Order: sequence, then structure tokens, then C-alpha cells
Amino acid sequence: MTFLARVGGEEFGVLLTDIDTERAKALAERIRENVERLTGDNPEYAIPQKVTISIGAVVTQENTLNPNEIYRLADNALYEAKETGRNKVVVRDVVNFCESP
Repeated sequence: MTFLARVGGEEFGVLLTDIDTERAKALAERIRENVERLTGDNPEYAIPQKVTISIGAVVTQENTLNPNEIYRLADNALYEAKETGRNKVVVRDVVNFCESP
């Protein structure tokens, strides 16, 4: 199952099932590269400035996290991508998540 939604402003959420960490990283990187390639100096497209994206993702096993935890961890990964240089992918593998008190 795949589900895509706008979660606010310029942020989108994608829910994928049956995907492991390596495939998630590869997919996110492919999306990032394609966005970068479609803008800037590419004369085939009307967007004159370079557009890049930062991607934060969480990979977990079914029923390990609730939706709010998944969203929070993905959001943290996104902000890590932005704070460490932008135009990059940060994927967190959270198999056994437990919150500290």
C-alpha cells in the first residue's frame, strides 16, 4: 500500500508498506536526484532556479510505533537533513523503538 498526503506548507508524507531500509534509502535518493535534475540549468524545464528537496524517513516493523511517533521521528529526520546541509536524505531504522521517560 502507498499513501501520499500533504502535511503542511511544503511538506508531504508518504506511507509505504513492505519496504526495507535499503530500498527506502534508494527510493528517497532517487526522488531527491530527480527533483534536482529537473531544475536549474536544465533547458527542458521552465523553472529557472535550482530546486532541491530534503527527505526524512523512518523504517519500522508493523505495530512497533503509533502514527504520532512515526510522524515525529520522520519530522526529526527531515530537520536533521535540513540542518546538515539540505538536499539530502536521512533515513532512520527504528525496529525496537522505546521512549525514555
